[in-house]
Amino acid sequence: MLHCRNSCYRILGGVRAGRPRVLVCLAAVFAALALTVPLGAQTTAGATKDSALFQRGREFRIDGAFQRIWLGKFLVHVDDPESRSPTFDLTDHDGHTERVPFELPDTAYIQGLRYSAGTDGSIVAIGTALKGKSSGACFIAWISPDRKRQTVIQAYPFVPEAVAVAADGAIWSVGTLFDDDKMKTIADNVIRRYDTSGKLLSSLTVGGLRAPAGWGHDATMGSGLLASRDRIGWFTSGDQYLEFSLEGREIQRFEGPPAWGAPGRDPSLNYWVVGFALSSENQVVVTGVTKDEKSERMAVLNRTARAWYPALLNGGDPSERHRLVGFDGVEMITEGADLHTFVRWTTSAGPSAAQ
Repeated sequence: MLHCRNSCYRILGGVRAGRPRVLVCLAAVFAALALTVPLGAQTTAGATKDSALFQRGREFRIDGAFQRIWLGKFLVHVDDPESRSPTFDLTDHDGHTERVPFELPDTAYIQGLRYSAGTDGSIVAIGTALKGKSSGACFIAWISPDRKRQTVIQAYPFVPEAVAVAADGAIWSVGTLFDDDKMKTIADNVIRRYDTSGKLLSSLTVGGLRAPAGWGHDATMGSGLLASRDRIGWFTSGDQYLEFSLEGREIQRFEGPPAWGAPGRDPSLNYWVVGFALSSENQVVVTGVTKDEKSERMAVLNRTARAWYPALLNGGDPSERHRLVGFDGVEMITEGADLHTFVRWTTSAGPSAAQ
């Protein structure tokens, strides 16, 4: 029996696409679930003092990339994510790419790969290491910035669903804790911290979370986990945003954009959050799309007002379709006309999300 829940969704820099199912995910399934959304539908016509404005910049292209996260210093992407030896690529502002091969001992196939990186260039990954057709185990892996060291943590009975590297170098993950013998859930919504040797630093069960209908109490599947200079941000699958200190203490939490899921409204018209980005200075951007993918919204968090303000795009064509890849406080990156084209957007007006 597989020890990990192999879910058909992606959490890339807080971006999730497709609803989870307990299945074996093939590369073709991931590609089919790589949804795009029409960001250009939000034009500058509705700009107010309570909105954030992004100015369109130049496009750039990266061929061969499959999954992407923009983390400010570089774009992290991967070739052959569902394979025996995926390759991580880190592409900087100048277009220079570092290729980092990833292998696990005694592993025939890596399934459900999700990953992130630290500002120091370290790489973290989670997934299932398969040794045969019916056996496998969850792992959390860390690759040092100089690529000379690799730590592999046998995570089970903890099943990780998202991973990040904190500013102090600690490895963070959210997931579910199971009974090792009976495959029974012991605790949902668990946050764990490890050092780079694999030692468990802390484990916290987060209460008071809302899970999507039919998901029990689990708010980790389909969620996004990112790091800033002084905290960790977690946007749950129940559309709640939480922040934690580097020591693992919850700092504060916010409800997601309230107008995106109004009570009594036709559920097919509600906006489902598919993108989440956190800058080093703690600005938060989220994107949501309706079930039919015909309408999209983008918002930034204002901490002082405890409110989400519209994020509007200047220079975007309403017919264009993009997907949020990341935001570093100055530049926002979205996917362009195809899976290999990216668009840079710069902030030009609006409230400071880090207030």
